[in-house]
Formats: sequence, C-alpha cells, structure tokens
Amino acid sequence: MKKIIFYISILFLPFTITAQDDLSVIKSRILKEIFDKSNDVQLTKAVLSFKNINSDGSWPEINYDDNSASNWAPIRHLERLQTLASAFAKPNNVYKGNDEIYQTIVKGLHFWYVKNPRSTNWWQNDIATTQYLGRVLLLMSASEGNIPEDLQKVLIGRMQTAQGPFTFTGANKLDIAIAYIYRALITNNDKLMNIAVMEAFQPIEFTTAEGLQHDYSYQQHKEQLMISAYGYVFLTGEYQVAAWVAGTKYALDNQKLTLLNNYFFNTYSNALRGGYMDYNLEGRGISRPKALDKTRIADGGLFKDILQTDKTKKEALNIITERVTGKKPASFDVKPLHIYFWKGDYTLHVRPEYSFNVRTVSKRTVRTESGNKENLLGTVLPDGSVNLTRRGNEYLNIMPAWEWDKIPGVTARDYDTAVILKKQWGEYGSTDFVGGVTDSLYGATVYEQDYDDVKVKKHISF
Repeated sequence: MKKIIFYISILFLPFTITAQDDLSVIKSRILKEIFDKSNDVQLTKAVLSFKNINSDGSWPEINYDDNSASNWAPIRHLERLQTLASAFAKPNNVYKGNDEIYQTIVKGLHFWYVKNPRSTNWWQNDIATTQYLGRVLLLMSASEGNIPEDLQKVLIGRMQTAQGPFTFTGANKLDIAIAYIYRALITNNDKLMNIAVMEAFQPIEFTTAEGLQHDYSYQQHKEQLMISAYGYVFLTGEYQVAAWVAGTKYALDNQKLTLLNNYFFNTYSNALRGGYMDYNLEGRGISRPKALDKTRIADGGLFKDILQTDKTKKEALNIITERVTGKKPASFDVKPLHIYFWKGDYTLHVRPEYSFNVRTVSKRTVRTESGNKENLLGTVLPDGSVNLTRRGNEYLNIMPAWEWDKIPGVTARDYDTAVILKKQWGEYGSTDFVGGVTDSLYGATVYEQDYDDVKVKKHISF
C-alpha cells in the first residue's frame, strides 16, 4: 500500500510543479509591468509627499465620506498605497524594504479595511477597489516584508465579497476577472487561476449580448456602439492578460487570438485617423478632456502586450505606431476600405487622404448615453453624425464650445440653448429603416429619423 501511495504522489508531482512555475512566471510579469510604469525618481517624490499620513492610517486631505459615482475621492488612498508598495518592493529602489514605508502601508491597509469607503457606483466598489487591493497585496507578497497574515486574510475576504464575473459581460466581466487573477496569485491557487483566466477570455467571442459583435463592432450597455470607450477597455484588458499568461498552460488559444487581432487591426485601428479616434465611438466619454487623443497608446502597455501575445503582428503594428505617434502622416500606408457595421449602425469609410464616418441608430441599437453626469448635451449625436477628418485632430477638445444641436451631419431642431438628455444610460432608436451596403471599397448608408419631433430620411453614397 505504501508503494502505491508513493507512485501516485510521484505521478501528480510534475503537474503541481508546472502549475506553480506558471503562477510564478505570471506573477513576475505583472510585477515588472507595475515597476516599469514609474521610475525611481517618480517613486521617491511620491513617497516624500505621502509622509503626512495620520496615525490611524488615513491621509488628512482625502474625504473618505465621499460617495461620488465618478472622481471618487477615497480611491486616491489605494492609489497611494500602490505607489508606496511599488517603492517598497521594487528591486534597487532606495525605499526597498524600508521599515517606515512598511508601517505606513500596513496602517493604510488597516484603515481601509475598517473604514470600508463606498461609492454609489458599483464599478468603484467591485472593480477599482478590488484591483487596487490586489496589486498592493501582490506587491507586498513579493517583497521582503509581507503584511501580517491576519490583515491579508481579511482583505482577501473583502475582495471576495465583490461581485463575481460570472453574470457580467464584455469589459466588466474582464475587469472583475483580473481582480480574480490577482487573488489567485496572492494565494498561489491554481484552481482559482483557471477560473479567472477562463472568465477573462470568455468575452473574446461573437455575441448578441454586450461585447464583440458578429460584424466586429463592440457594444456595451445593451446595444450601444462602443468601439472605443468600453471597446478599448476590452482590448487593453484582453491583450494584457494574454501577455501575462503567454507560454503558460493558461495561454490564450489561437481561435480567440484571431478574433482579438481582427478587432484591433481591422476595426479599432481603422477607426483612428493618425492618433485620434472618431468622436462617434467614445460613448459618453466624448465629454472628457482629450478623449479623442490616442497618440500615447503606442507608448503604453497595449502595443507591447500585442507583440508579447503574437509576434507575427510586428510589421503591421509598426505601421500603426508610425501613424499614431505622428512620426508619419495620417495617410501613411493607409489602405482604402469601406465597412458597414450592420450590428452597430455605423459606417467607416477610409481613404489615404481622409476618413469619413457616419453614426446612426435604429430600433435595434441604443442612442449615445448620458450617465455619471457625463455627455449631458449629446442629445442628437447618433442622428446621422459624420466625422470628416484629414489630420485626425480636427475635433479634439471642441466639445465644450460645440453647438450640440448642430453637430456635422445631423438634422435637429434649432434650440436657443443646449438641451440636456432626458434619459440616462441611453435609449433605443425609433426607426427600422436604417442600414447600409458595401463592396469593401464603396458603399451607401440610409437613415430614417424620427426623434424629438424631427422626421427625415437620409441617404449617402461613398
């Protein structure tokens, strides 16, 4: 009997070692990613500015009773703890293993657990908070001074009380799954990692719900066009996780990788003109400063993660990089194309000399939303709005001065003052006869409008 038990143990040993090795590889990649985002000079300045922490682990200038849906003040507490944990854990940093920093982090985590600040926005509570806690605990678990076991245990327990990814779709599912990945690495839990990665990659499939559509558009908040905005969150998150797990047993399979690449290289990148996004694709984020400016995406982690995930895309990515960063003109190596996104009610017409894109809405899709006090004036935005650009930055930051009832391409009532959207989070369109045809180079788009007492039939040929 002892021999049988011994042989069974030997049989299972290699699988255990492999799983733990893979977890170690993934953990080291995430830590390097965090360390690379701030240099030693930035960390040193930050540490010096955060030394005014109170004895109870709070900072005097943060309003912990704030419950705002956006710009939620308490999240700055966790941002600071992550910065301190980075300085404490980063190899060769002057504050590596510093006891004063360690005590500050422990006090700060204890205060957060006791105070338990809450926002009226579930995203802040279940995604932002859990991801920050995950990164802080991950950094500390890799350092010379892991936090007290009882404190780590209750914080992990708090992370577990957040909503799970199972009932969510699209970018929200992915964001929650990333918090699960952090928790799996902190606890060295292979089973949890399998669940987390499965949930993280699940949105990389065609769906009729929220997420990647069969026409390679992206929808979130019901059938609302979100090729940028949530579509960008989807891209960055999926490629990030794919890069973390590349070469391990958790790696993204080729079928899903093909779908992800098609969305980035054929949809998202073609919606860019130079380094700027079509304003029709930002959702309520259109009202944010510099929302259309994507010139820095090549400097961040996205392009690096794409190459880590699929090295065959190096040449195509280099061409996009040249345009996005402005090293080459917006026309550089642009191929003529015409795409009608029949699921998204959106037309993309691209030529080397210009881009001309059209946004419409039907009973099958949702109008551009207002929410969290953003995009309050975008009432007629989806009613045939056209975005004609050559450089790409023609509409950058124009929104505060825009006459919102006179957006290019729309037909609307002439208001004396801007009209605030009556419904938050979007509403369905009101007509059926909306659509387009294309042969991939040329096409036509039609839009029957019946909104705000304005009825009109529109047609455009490219």
